Amino acid sequence: MSGMLAARDAARAWLVAPPILTVGAGPRVNGGSSLDLQATALAQLPLRDVRGARGRVARSSVDLVRDDTRRARFDAALRAAVAWSYGIEAKEVMRLRREALDQSEAIAAIAKKRAQAGVSMPSELAVTLGDVGVSRAAVLDAEGMLVEALAELRLATGESTTAAVDPAGDLYAQESQTLSIAAKWARQADAKNAGLRVAQTRSHVAQQETALVSATLGPNLGVGASSTREGTGNSVVLGVLSIPIPLVDHAAFERSRWQAQADAAAAQVRQVRTELQTLLAVAMHDIQHFRELRETLKNDALPPLREALRLATAQFSAGTQEIGLVLVARQRLIATEELLAHAAGEVVRADLRLSHVAGTLLPEGS
Repeated sequence: MSGMLAARDAARAWLVAPPILTVGAGPRVNGGSSLDLQATALAQLPLRDVRGARGRVARSSVDLVRDDTRRARFDAALRAAVAWSYGIEAKEVMRLRREALDQSEAIAAIAKKRAQAGVSMPSELAVTLGDVGVSRAAVLDAEGMLVEALAELRLATGESTTAAVDPAGDLYAQESQTLSIAAKWARQADAKNAGLRVAQTRSHVAQQETALVSATLGPNLGVGASSTREGTGNSVVLGVLSIPIPLVDHAAFERSRWQAQADAAAAQVRQVRTELQTLLAVAMHDIQHFRELRETLKNDALPPLREALRLATAQFSAGTQEIGLVLVARQRLIATEELLAHAAGEVVRADLRLSHVAGTLLPEGS
């Protein structure tokens, strides 16, 4: 940014090139014994508004650095927030799998008592012990997921690889009023989206660069003075004015090259805007979809599965039910609880992604 500010200040200079001082000296042939001396100073004054064009390029370049920095902050904030959501989701999965391990060990204890009493098949205890092993492996797998999630969180927040991090938050907490303000966010996205703003500013810079090339390579008016001392002792002082003859457009080639870049930047703006509309459509769908998925799992799937496991476990303990139904009910419940945790995490991430696309993830001016 400091370089762009310096360029903005330097753009206030009036001259395109430094003045030229030409000095000549030599003897006069067949006339006099002294040298002829001549000095000419000439300054090139642009006929086009080079100073203004430079200033516009400098100002738009400062704007581009500012907008690009803002986009980087938005992207970093999204990455950190998403990493946090995966962190609390991984912690919840760890909690669920530890609970599942406790359940499997309790069921195995019942199966052991039944085997010792001789009221069950030998395979019954083996199946429950195998289920305990699977549950322990699932806990180890969850530990790996948590390590990866915390590593990403450290990276996203700029912490060292050995820093202690513990993402806090309730994965199932009542979310903010995203649904009620989502439509407003979507309407503002074209003006606030950080990526689109960068593309628009870059297109503006390219247009100003094209104008600067045309102005800089345009015709110049030469103004200066000439002083001559002849070998005879006479002196001559003249004003110098050089006027360009517009037979050739000297800036045409360079202007065409820069105009092609400006056209490409304008096309990039249209592409980014189209992609933005697609991202908005997906984000608006996701905030609805994952809420519906979460509520369906929470209200329609989990209550009957929990009751089924409770009843099957009670019947197994009383000796009126075989182990098969207990294991099926337990495994189905575990899978559904983890699916609910993931759906709850996706609700959080859908809100974050919509806010990022709409340009409202950070306060205005960030």
